[in-house]
Amino acid sequence: MSTVLPVSTIEAASLPNKSDIITKFTLNKQQTFAFMIISNHLDGDHLSQNGTLNSQLLMCVPGPGGTGKSQLIRAITYYFQSTNR
Repeated sequence: MSTVLPVSTIEAASLPNKSDIITKFTLNKQQTFAFMIISNHLDGDHLSQNGTLNSQLLMCVPGPGGTGKSQLIRAITYYFQSTNR
């Protein structure tokens, strides 16, 4: 007599696509530029420039009300949460 083992499905977790996040949060050109600076820094893309793990990114996002600062922060927060950071 043979035993039938249960079948289970495993899905690979994937990191969010930055382009999808830019589209999801409808970031404009300047917001996209700021988002890419921050997300690339988070992903370690800055290491090729200065070779250190401890480099801290300090960035100011100024602008009058209604220019999309909060939307940029929402997109960055979403990226941080999606990548478990």
